[in-house]
Amino acid sequence: MKVQRTNSNQPRHTLWAALLFYFVHLTGAFAQNATATVNFDQLSGRTINKGAFGLNLFQGFDPNQAGNPGNATYKDAMAFMKPGIVRYHSWEMMGLPTSNNGWLSSANTWDAAKINNALTGAYAYGPTVLMNIPGWPSAWADAGGKLLPARYTDFANLCASLVRIINVNQGRGIKYWEVTNERDDVYGLQSDELGRIYNQAVAAMKAVDNTILTGGPAFARPDLTAQVNAFFSTAAPNLDFVTYHSYATGTASAPTQQVYDLAAYGGGITASIRTEFAKHSTRTVEYFHDEYNISWNPPDPHQSSYVSMIFDAVFTITAIKSGATGTMAWNECDGWYGKMDNSYNKRPSAYLFHNLNNALPGGSVCNSTVSNAASLVVLASQKGSLRQLVVVNRSDVDQRYKFTFTGLPAGVNNATLFASSQNVPTGGIVTKDITYGELTGGTGALFGKNTVSILSIDVNNLRSTASGFSGTYKITARHSGKALDVSNSSTADGANVQQWTDNGSQAQQWIITPTTNGYYKLVCKASGKALDVNASSLADGANVHQWTYVGGNNQQWLIEPTSDGYYRLIARHSGKALDVNGGSGATQDGANVHQWGYVGGTNQQWKLDLLSTATSRLAAESVRPGAVRLYPNPVTGGVLHVQVPQEGNQTVRVHISNGLSQRVLTLERAVPAGTDLRIPVGGLRKGVYVATVVTGSGSSVVKFVVQ
Repeated sequence: MKVQRTNSNQPRHTLWAALLFYFVHLTGAFAQNATATVNFDQLSGRTINKGAFGLNLFQGFDPNQAGNPGNATYKDAMAFMKPGIVRYHSWEMMGLPTSNNGWLSSANTWDAAKINNALTGAYAYGPTVLMNIPGWPSAWADAGGKLLPARYTDFANLCASLVRIINVNQGRGIKYWEVTNERDDVYGLQSDELGRIYNQAVAAMKAVDNTILTGGPAFARPDLTAQVNAFFSTAAPNLDFVTYHSYATGTASAPTQQVYDLAAYGGGITASIRTEFAKHSTRTVEYFHDEYNISWNPPDPHQSSYVSMIFDAVFTITAIKSGATGTMAWNECDGWYGKMDNSYNKRPSAYLFHNLNNALPGGSVCNSTVSNAASLVVLASQKGSLRQLVVVNRSDVDQRYKFTFTGLPAGVNNATLFASSQNVPTGGIVTKDITYGELTGGTGALFGKNTVSILSIDVNNLRSTASGFSGTYKITARHSGKALDVSNSSTADGANVQQWTDNGSQAQQWIITPTTNGYYKLVCKASGKALDVNASSLADGANVHQWTYVGGNNQQWLIEPTSDGYYRLIARHSGKALDVNGGSGATQDGANVHQWGYVGGTNQQWKLDLLSTATSRLAAESVRPGAVRLYPNPVTGGVLHVQVPQEGNQTVRVHISNGLSQRVLTLERAVPAGTDLRIPVGGLRKGVYVATVVTGSGSSVVKFVVQ
């Protein structure tokens, strides 16, 4: 489907129907939590190619947009989205050069000067280019739109002349050339004749430049296999690639979950086209689903909202898994469909394309399964030493997803960090770390509704949870609710450590400081002495007391998440857990604390509460007149508000670092005048953080506390 730049124009397309063939199933509005198995040691045979997340260019024909002189804002936004393949396509291409997008003169010859201006300086970041020639001049067609047989040679020469102008005369070396667009709608069951037109055209084109690849026909109805086979029956020997289109619905009121269900046809259509082509040729060709979106009947508000972002993610994942070489959404910029609007403002899906294109191309797809595809869609891959996982929460509620992984190295443990780059419904990208333990333990990790997360781990450079714990904490046993306590507030070496009802004393306050490789020392505030396993014993039941810190491994602890905000503390020297003697029934004051092999008992799980003795000072720092203000501070509800100086509409970037100066979250969003930026920080551990807020007038650095 094609539309003009303004919302007042009507689309040109035959309605896409019969999609039920491609549905996985319809779902209700709310899905359940899910589990997934990710086999990083099992390759599926599919590849995430450079063109996996491509775009159609509606503005690319206009020198004032993409080329010379071009529009800097448009060009910057395209470089931001970084589609690996771009398809030049618009029926307006066949219009007069005096129009914005027209390249064809009244004499049906190409305007080489305008083409040169349109292509010079366009998309300097270097995408692969696919050039579409949508059809023939209307004067060469019969009343039904079919090319007159007397004009077959004229059309072939017209196609060849564009190759000569662009590749020979201008030396641009465009590789992919697509002949016709959705003309199967016109030829129907006589699409074998369309194949003959194709064959004559590509013969003339390759006579001009024998390095090009040619393909088509940009099927409008790839579901109608009879006419698909009719085209293949004549064109298959000369196809280097096959192209096809689809749209999900013509109903703007379609429920969101139904729209997401319909996105799965991206895989079904590719699988069907591959099957049909194999009936006609054993040649290896490429498959491009080179036009898709939600609605064939705009306007549809889904296409400019987060719904389009989730739709694009689900669609491209299913297409890749089915063997598509590439996909190209319709389109990059317009009023109804674009990843940008007519003023070049990025819609949520623009940030998705940025995330996907910067992370995934070049990867090999790994096998994965999910328990509930109505909630969770995943794409696993490996690229060199990187293991990557796309997690799509396609439901309308926050979900917990629990993962089982195979193929990760032995050094991965509950404290190992995955980097997470998450597309959120309001647009923008949130980056943070998430541990292996959170992903695999308990009920799994929490993923926000309508989000797309890319999780990455470098198996040659494993990172651990040496972040988030820095400060003074109260440490509470899960089973009893009692605090880790130095007996009688003693300051002596060897004083016993026990559990005791919280009394607020410094004997129950522990200063946690990182040492090396993700381990920490825990020092009692009352005595300045460290939590220590007596005599560096390796035995179950070895006593835990306090002792002057000397850097021994028996004085260093790994803090690993278990579930629901609790942690296990593992002694570095022995690998055994901090444990309240007597098991989950030992709830009395004075119950002794020792080490024991971890068995998952609640007497081995601890809550770490940051003691916010400095928060009033930090809050005061964040409300200086005329400065950026963060509130509430401390953060208690999972959302941090950023109030910036009033400068009209502006783009605001926020970088958040923990107490170790490690960046844990980055976000960029457009902030309308008079509104505050809302940042989800529910995934951050309790502690002190530093926010660097960058606005049009400069940057501000403000501390805040998560409680």
